[in-house]
Amino acid sequence: GSFGTDRLLLPSCSTAPRDPRDPRPSLATPPQVMRWDGSMFRLLQQLPSRGAHVFQPLLIARDQLAILGSDFAFSQVLRLEPDKGLLEPLQELGPPALVAPRAFAHITMAGRRFLFAACFKGPTQIYQHHEIDLSA
Repeated sequence: GSFGTDRLLLPSCSTAPRDPRDPRPSLATPPQVMRWDGSMFRLLQQLPSRGAHVFQPLLIARDQLAILGSDFAFSQVLRLEPDKGLLEPLQELGPPALVAPRAFAHITMAGRRFLFAACFKGPTQIYQHHEIDLSA
């Protein structure tokens, strides 16, 4: 399984109204990862997140990652598990440092890997990527 352009994340906002008289969209629908099968999108996975505003796929080292940035909960770093073909939780990024993220970028400098998180309600946050061998 490869996390590529054949997958799409739908936002956490559904177009189904809460009440027939209420035209505002419902925020109860979780983000969904879908795949285009040639004639229509098929659901692959629902991601538990409240208030997701950004979904950023990244390749860091050998890991295919995705970050689901949220205003109301911790942002989720997810890793694609090749055997399952699903995104699995890896780490949470959250307040007080990371508030209302809107974009993520991976930068490599001098052999070190960094993740920049641009925030709507605060300063840009910079995280350094560390690999830890837990096999011993």
